[in-house]
Parts: sequence; structure tokens; C-alpha cells
Amino acid sequence: MTPTQIMRDDEQDLTSLLDCFPEMLAVLSAEGDFYQVSAALQDAIGPRSGSLVGWSLFAFVHPGDVHVATQSLDRTVQTGDKVSFRSRYRGSEGRDRWMYWKLRRARKARQVYAIVQDVTDQYTAEQELARANEILSAVLLSAPLPIWASDPEGRVQFWNGSAEQVLGWTAEEVLNGLPPDPLPKCGGDQGGRLAGEKMSWRRRDGTSKDLRFWTTPLHENGAECGTLGMTVDVTAYDAELYDALQRAYDDLRNTREALMQHERLRVLGQMASGIAHDINNALSPMKLYTQALLEGEKGLTAQGRQNLKTIRHAINDVGETVARMREFYRLREPELTPVSVNLNDLVQQVVDLTRARWRDMPQQVGIMIQTVTEFVEDLPSILGIESEIREAVANLIFNAVDAMPDGGTLMLRTGVVKDEHGQDSDIRQVYVEVADTGSGMDEETRQRCLEPFFTTKGERGTGLGLAMVYGAVQRNHAVIEIESSLGRGTTIRLRFKMAASSAAQAAPPNSKSVTPSSLRILVIDDDPLVTEVLCDILERDGHQVTTADGGEAGIGVFRETRDRGEAFAVVLTDLGMPYVDGRRVATAVKADSPSTPVILLTGWGRRLVAEEDIPPHVDRVLSKPPDLIELREALASCSAIEV
Repeated sequence: MTPTQIMRDDEQDLTSLLDCFPEMLAVLSAEGDFYQVSAALQDAIGPRSGSLVGWSLFAFVHPGDVHVATQSLDRTVQTGDKVSFRSRYRGSEGRDRWMYWKLRRARKARQVYAIVQDVTDQYTAEQELARANEILSAVLLSAPLPIWASDPEGRVQFWNGSAEQVLGWTAEEVLNGLPPDPLPKCGGDQGGRLAGEKMSWRRRDGTSKDLRFWTTPLHENGAECGTLGMTVDVTAYDAELYDALQRAYDDLRNTREALMQHERLRVLGQMASGIAHDINNALSPMKLYTQALLEGEKGLTAQGRQNLKTIRHAINDVGETVARMREFYRLREPELTPVSVNLNDLVQQVVDLTRARWRDMPQQVGIMIQTVTEFVEDLPSILGIESEIREAVANLIFNAVDAMPDGGTLMLRTGVVKDEHGQDSDIRQVYVEVADTGSGMDEETRQRCLEPFFTTKGERGTGLGLAMVYGAVQRNHAVIEIESSLGRGTTIRLRFKMAASSAAQAAPPNSKSVTPSSLRILVIDDDPLVTEVLCDILERDGHQVTTADGGEAGIGVFRETRDRGEAFAVVLTDLGMPYVDGRRVATAVKADSPSTPVILLTGWGRRLVAEEDIPPHVDRVLSKPPDLIELREALASCSAIEV
């Protein structure tokens, strides 16, 4: 074998050896040309077609890094020392990558061995860390508060400009340990972190200052490595800081109390809704049987008939109260569509609903508050969000009652005035006025009474009542006027724009009872008493009635009847039922038999109809407790009988 063949075999063996390593390896000539390369290096920086062998190292180095690469190669060729350098390389994806080269000359040959690493991610992380450290250093150095950092032994390592000004020592003096007073540190014998503790500190000029210190431990690899501290000058800062903290605390406390009050009202609303549902269910048999007795019992004495009428009126009053209670506590959506509102009716509802607050509760402690209402007849309607206006008037009544701890007169008025702020003098506004004969307010209190959290009631008040009124006034594009003086009471007037006059008024409901011909009716309710009385009353009218306990059972009965080739003329279902409510019942009925009418019974009936919020697949909505005449008319209407 010739020497040339031996050298060629050695080269092939070396190439095979290089390919066995996952690292990027190469053998270079003294001039920097690639003599042999590993497969990893070929894949990383090699040309798309062809081998790296024969290419110059400098062809793969950024022009700005060629000088350092040349110096490193010359040094290892001349001295045999290990050298390294970092250079950029434009990758195939079009962005620069950082490559770390380690070079060393072979002992008995003019060849250079190279190990290459892609350190792009490491370099990027170093750059980002350096940038973050630069920003942090700039923030700490320019911070308006004194900040320092010390090692575990308490030796100061960092001292910003504000620390020099407030603590009276330069950074050089502190780093040399000149201050006589030690700075607080975390860990060791001095314990944990500080949170605003007051300490005395001696300055370079011999004066002392009372300072507040905050400290927190610094960590490195999970172990404490020092202390980061901050201080403020008590003399110049404490009073302002205390006032700011006190205001923040008061705002936080008031906000917390307001949130708690809102949560209590929300829970109360849910309780009220559940109670109202149970009351309506209890009233249903009383109302229906009372109407049936008045209508069908011919042998009643005059006194008995009068007693039944009184019971009927009482049931209607309770039903109205429950309806107002549910409406009052109903949660509002963020935006509600304004509707036509009659202020006379609304104010009377609020007066009735708040009777316990202005009459019953004061009378329990011997206080008498006389309530007087003066309503203008034929008062034009306004355009507004009814529930918000109702709540605003209720808050005004509560404020008036609170202003009369020894009793007095509560006056509620409605009326019409000209819009003094409008260009057209013929435009009128409708107002509601709440007046009391209580303690009144001075001018400063009157100017601030609408501010959130402002209260003159001490711990009893939240400062949100009139603020909520003002918010409702703003959302309804109304105007609030306050007249008050000490010892002469307060009058608050809310002025609203009149609603556009309607072309025609709705005709009064027909009071004549209409009994439809015999129908096959499915009654669905989760209250056995309600289903029993509805079944009894409807059967008295000659209908065939089937009952079901709850929505799921009702859907099952409906489908079983359909499968037998029979059908119900009408389905009468409650809205609020567990698991399967009236909406799902209506959907299931219409899916199986689109022509079958569905009548929904609910305590929200009046609101659903007024707001045109009738659920899908429901033909008619009736309020609970149901009225016998309305029930008959609904059955007649759904069965296509002319009324």
C-alpha cells in the first residue's frame, strides 16, 4: 500500500469518526479552509448543495466579526494555544445566529481542530437579562424613595441618589461602612422583614431623623443572599402618607360595605323571589275558589257574599304587594329599554311597598310619621326605566324617614312644569317630589349630598342612597333639584321628560266571564295544591283535566297521550319548576305538536307581557295567582273560540 493510499484511508477513518459525534466538529487548514467536517456542522452551516470541505471559515462569519476570527486562528496556528471566539452567521432562515468557536492546532501538523456551538438562545437571553438589569438599575437609581441593598452580613452593595439625600451619606461613604447606625437586614439575629417600622437614623452632619423602613429578603438559587430595603422620612412624609392611607382605607371600607350591601340585597332578592313564588302558589286556590263561590254558589247570604268579596279584595292586595316586591328586588341588566311610566301609579306602589319603613317601624318605638300624597289627575306618562325610578323614589323615602327621628310629615307630590332649560316654552316636564319636615341640611351638606360615600349618619349610613338616586336620574335623562335648610326639612324633586302621547289607549279588559266548551287540558305544576285547585275549577267548567307533578312528568304524560293517538287541546304549565321549567315544557310540546297551545303561569306574568319578553313556544302568559276570568278567556282564545 502506497503512502498516498494510507493517507486517504486515514482521512476516511477521521471523517467516519467525526460523523459519530452529535457535536459540530471540523478540521481546518492553517489558512482557515475546511478540511474535514462532521455531519452536524454540515447540516448547520453547510451550503444547500455540496460539502463544506474546501470552503473558507471566513465565508461563514459575519463581516463585522472577521477580524476577531482571523486573530484567533492566527494565534492558535502560531502558538498552539486554545482560543475561542463568538461570531454571527446568517442562517438559511434569513436571521443572524451566534456561533461559538473553540480552536486548537494539532501537535504535529499545520491543521486546526474546531468545536462549534450554536449559542443564539443563550446570547439572546444574556442580552434580554442585560437589558432588564439596565432598566431595573435605572428605575432604582432614579426612584424618588431611598432604596438600598445589602449582603447577608449587612454590608451595603447598592445605594441610590434618594438614599444619599434622605439618609445623609454618599454611596462611597456607605459602601466603606462609615455610617454608625446599622441598616436593618432580613434573616440572622435581626429576624424577618420590616413593614413600615419607625427607627432613628444619624446623618453625616450629626442630625438624626425618624424614618420608616421596609425590607424584604433577596434570594439566589432559593437561598437568602441579602436584603432589599426602602425608607421614607417620617417628618416630611408621615402626615401626608397617613392622610392618603386613611382616605384609601375609608374608600376601601365604604366600597366593601357597599359590596356587602349589594350582596345582601342580591340574596334578599333571591329570597324574596322564592317567597313570592310560594305566596303566589298559596294564594292561587284561595283566589280561584273565592271567585268560584261568588259566581256559582246561589245560596250565599248577603253577609257571606260580602265576606267573600272582602277576602277577594284582600287576596288581590296581597298579590299586588307580592308583584311589587318581586319587581322591586329584581336584578337589572346593565341597560334597560325605557318604557312609558305613570308616575302616579309608580309612587303609590313605592308608598305601599315601603309602608313598614315609614309607618310600622317608627310606631314600634312611639314615633308617628304622617304620609300625605298629592297626585295630579290625568298625569302625562314619562319615558324611563321603571325599576330604576321606583328604586330612586324608595331611596328618597328612606332618606326622608331618617331625617325625622322624632316623627313628622312625609309628603309625596306629582305634577307638571314647563321645561325652564328648553328653548320651547311649551315643552313640559313631569315631576315627583318627596318632602319631609326633618332636620334639613346646611348649604355645604346640600352641595355634597349626592357624592358617593358622603353621609351625615355616621356608622349607620353608607353614603350611597342619594348617589344611587343621582345615578338613576342621569341614566333616565332627568333633573334632580334639592331644596333644604337647617331645621326646615328637605324637598327633593325629580323632573322627567314627557313620553310621546300614544294614539290610542288600551281598552279595559272585558269583565264578563267566558266559559269555553269542553277541552282536554294538561295541567303541569310542581305544587300539588295548585294542580288540585286548577283541576277542580276547570272540571267544574266541564273540561277534561289531566295533571302532572313537575315539568319532566308533564312532558312524559303529553308524549304518552300522543302515542295513544289522543291529544290535549291546551297545555297549562307553571314557569318555575325544578329540573325542567315551563320554558322547556313549552319547547318540548311544540316540538312534538306545533299546533297545541301552551299557556304559561308565572308570578312574572305582568312584566313578561309588558316588556314583550314572552318565552318562545308560549302562546299566552297569565300571572299568578291566576284570575278565573282571565283563565277562561285565555282558554277560549287558545281554542279559537270567539270571545
